[in-house]
Amino acid sequence: MALKTGIRVVRGPNWSHGNEDGGDGHLGTVISIPGRGPHHGKVTVVWDSVGEEKTYFAGRDEKLEVRIYDIAPIGIQHKSVTCDACKTEGITGIRWKCVVCTDYDLCNPCYHADRHDRAHAFMRYVTDDCRVVRVPPRNASVRKEVYGLVKGADVVRGLHWTFGNQDGGAGKVGKITEVGTFSGGYYRGGVRVRWPENPDRLLGYKVGAEGKVDLIAKSKTSGGSYYPEHLPLLGSMLPQDLCCPRIYAAPGSMLPQDLCCPRIYVAPGSMLPRDLCCPGIYVAPGSMLPQDLCCPRIYAAPGSMLPQDLCCPRIYAAPGSMLPQDLYVVNPHNVHLKRGDKVKVDVDMETFRKLQKEHQSGWNDGMKQCTQEIGTVVAIPHPTVMRVQYEDARIWSVVRAVLTRMGTFRKGDSVKIIDSYNAAVELQVGHGGWNERMEDALGKMGTIVDIDGDGDLRVDVNGYRWLVSPVSCTVHYDPNSKDRKPTAVDIAPEQSKAMSIRVNMPNMLSKVSSDSVRDYLQAADQGDIDKVKAFVASNKDRINVRMEGHTALHIACHKGHMDIVSHLLASGADKNAQDDDGDTPLHYAVDG
Repeated sequence: MALKTGIRVVRGPNWSHGNEDGGDGHLGTVISIPGRGPHHGKVTVVWDSVGEEKTYFAGRDEKLEVRIYDIAPIGIQHKSVTCDACKTEGITGIRWKCVVCTDYDLCNPCYHADRHDRAHAFMRYVTDDCRVVRVPPRNASVRKEVYGLVKGADVVRGLHWTFGNQDGGAGKVGKITEVGTFSGGYYRGGVRVRWPENPDRLLGYKVGAEGKVDLIAKSKTSGGSYYPEHLPLLGSMLPQDLCCPRIYAAPGSMLPQDLCCPRIYVAPGSMLPRDLCCPGIYVAPGSMLPQDLCCPRIYAAPGSMLPQDLCCPRIYAAPGSMLPQDLYVVNPHNVHLKRGDKVKVDVDMETFRKLQKEHQSGWNDGMKQCTQEIGTVVAIPHPTVMRVQYEDARIWSVVRAVLTRMGTFRKGDSVKIIDSYNAAVELQVGHGGWNERMEDALGKMGTIVDIDGDGDLRVDVNGYRWLVSPVSCTVHYDPNSKDRKPTAVDIAPEQSKAMSIRVNMPNMLSKVSSDSVRDYLQAADQGDIDKVKAFVASNKDRINVRMEGHTALHIACHKGHMDIVSHLLASGADKNAQDDDGDTPLHYAVDG
């Protein structure tokens, strides 16, 4: 799911802002999602009962300050699914499927309104492309009231009001009579209001549609209940259940042990020390990773998806490097699978069995293999079903919703071919067939020179080229090979719960993590000139101190606080200071 403005939210687990949202359970709308700059990894929210823009952490610094309450306003719909409670065809927003009952689904409003048996556990579907997440029964979960721009609420004109005196004038109070679809497919993204000056007309306004909020709630009116712990978290670029910690260093590298897993590679000839080059740290030659950035300062920001403008402040892929985003399983549950992809079933056995039984593909006890081994997609008979083959040649039809992509192949990848003769012969059926001379290639390294439309690999092994089933190959980095560099990730199991990457950087951040520095940079962000002056007066030698690559001048330029910009420049701030993307404060001023 692409993160878009218009998502409806409530406060999350790392909330630390008192009642600036109006109070626990009050609704807000995401109106801005910065793609770069000092606010990357944050979102801007307008709260229903406040009507002002506020910025919150959404994965940055591992903080998740808001939860997703409803994604219907951004147009999400499960077109082929009907809510079994309200009978609405084409569930909009989050879909909830009962674990106990056969083929029983609820829409988001019905789920939180306690329709169906509260003792039954449910599975949460954010979109059809996303992995399902099982949540506990509602009768054992925390339940809260939700408030804001809901039916029955008193309202006045808000932040994005563009309707002149349609309300009868500033300060006039109307009442919401209905929450519904705003034209353009923004489900639950609008409301109808009756104004006292014109009681015979119901007028429509945006509450999430197009990322706008036309109104402010003036009364604390309940919109029903909700289960906060069942909602996905807005963070790491995507809701938490869509994300996965996939940027790691290989075992034996000089990075902290908690990052150990074969994910990031350093190619021979790169600007990093040779002892980091094997077996699993890869950065393309020419990328901006000079030696002085090595341990302890190689750092991937929480939730970073690794394109160059998202990687801060230390791991940085140069344009044209061999680190394409689609090779990093940062978001494995929101990808379009193709033939040749390596996959694994990533839900519990009970959920897997239930979904298979309810689907036309069915269940077989032998399918337990799918939760224990990594398979390869060999056919896609339907968008909701993948034919997955394993190294023992068995093929299963697996429901798409339970699969996580673990890796893929690219031209130029170094691969190792399976060493089992019997398995290799079986796996070649339908994939170019078996040639007895291929036995010489078993267990050996080769290089992918082409990938056909069926996902089969043409592999060069010692000068001979063979058409090989992708099931027979695994991406591998041979430290003795100097001809080819790997371009795809190795396979590593996903951790039990999706969270942002945890990276410890005490050495690098020890000098810039004090409260005074944070207050200084926050003051530059919020336009507090007095706090900025106070810090500079007593810490002039630290005027260019950085946090996540940005100086106070970068931040002030981005936000347009010209009084702070002028003071910092007059006090000697470096106007040519570059962030980790090479951008100066001037770039931020233009971009902001």
